Amino acid sequence: MHRFYKYFLTISLIISNKSIIFAQSDKLNRVLDSLKTKNNLSEWLYTCLDYTYQNPAQYLPFLIDSQKKIWRQPKTTDEKITWFNYLNNLAYYHLQEGKILE
Repeated sequence: MHRFYKYFLTISLIISNKSIIFAQSDKLNRVLDSLKTKNNLSEWLYTCLDYTYQNPAQYLPFLIDSQKKIWRQPKTTDEKITWFNYLNNLAYYHLQEGKILE
């Protein structure tokens, strides 16, 4: 019987943790969509980077996916610097995962 409670508790924690992640993702998507609507690329990129700092377990897949969602090239100097920082972080995480040559 004790084993059942451990199993039940483990499953409950996994489910509650996933719902928290989904809630964060939903809020994040709303913020990113809002910034995209405002055509604010710098803030959009920094929001992506901030998310990876707060969720290190998801950093590389999230940054790769975010890179595919960029709707335009950086135009201003600030946007180019932000883009450079974004790519720096992406390259660093690739290096940490040993995927730098992929």
